[in-house]
Amino acid sequence: MAPEAEKTAVDAAPASSLPDTDRVLRRALRIGLMIGIALVAIKVTAFWITGSAAILADTAESLAHNAAVAFALYCLSLSRRPPDKRHPYGHGPIENISALAEGTLVLGTGVLAAAKGVQNLLHPSVLQMNPLGIWLVMFAAGVNVILGVALRRLGRRHRTIILEASGRHVLADSYTSAGSVVGFGLAVFTEWRPFDPIAALIIAGIIFVSGGALLRRAIAGLMHEVDPAIDMEIQRVLQAERSEHGWDFHAVRHRRLGREVYIELNLHFRRGVTLAQAHREASHIEHKLNEALPFPTTIVTHLEPMGHDGRQPSE
Repeated sequence: MAPEAEKTAVDAAPASSLPDTDRVLRRALRIGLMIGIALVAIKVTAFWITGSAAILADTAESLAHNAAVAFALYCLSLSRRPPDKRHPYGHGPIENISALAEGTLVLGTGVLAAAKGVQNLLHPSVLQMNPLGIWLVMFAAGVNVILGVALRRLGRRHRTIILEASGRHVLADSYTSAGSVVGFGLAVFTEWRPFDPIAALIIAGIIFVSGGALLRRAIAGLMHEVDPAIDMEIQRVLQAERSEHGWDFHAVRHRRLGREVYIELNLHFRRGVTLAQAHREASHIEHKLNEALPFPTTIVTHLEPMGHDGRQPSE
């Protein structure tokens, strides 16, 4: 066998499945954006008739989320562009940039909500008890629970952080809506007005946690942090095939680029194995890895004779 060789295989995810999936994802984000705009109008009405700082904090988060979804739609379209000369690894990382932008917006909203809560805590505002305002916010919270669960499930099913981040944000929005109703209700019924700004501060804390989680996920993707589930599956396939065919491997690496996974590894063959034989074995491994991973996969294998780097045969 020639001393060293490299080959690449690209997963053949069905040609028709990816465009169909993209249409589903874009449609989900558009529907989420339209619902989000309607819910902002509902929450603005609720704030106008109650004067609640907690409801205002909830409304501000919804506005930030809608801005993030609009940006996510653009990012989703860009991420599906094929590789080109300037972007040989494709445009998938834009998904993490979208999540980074959404997380930043969420944290900014948390700052504004906290500032408003502190202001109203120091100078309590006049609250107007209006059942309609409470029912409007509760309705918005219920809609967001349904929408958030649906978006998060779609994101996990199709392995896209854009949709999963949007779902998580919508669910956080539903929690803040519920919190705003509780704070406003306690302030009105107990006539202790600080309950409302305290609820606004609690909502700000929830917003910070949600935004921090989004930033953590986005930064992990941009830094090519190892995905433990993917790494475990790769190792499982390689260990099983090594036991059966007698070659060895090392320097296994992978990284996520949007929905795609890029894998690199070195395969070591006994001396005397021809390049054609090693190539067939490598193609077989690539096929097995493609079967095991449920998303488009690009694999680069580096072929070496056993002992080339001082390693000994595994048997």
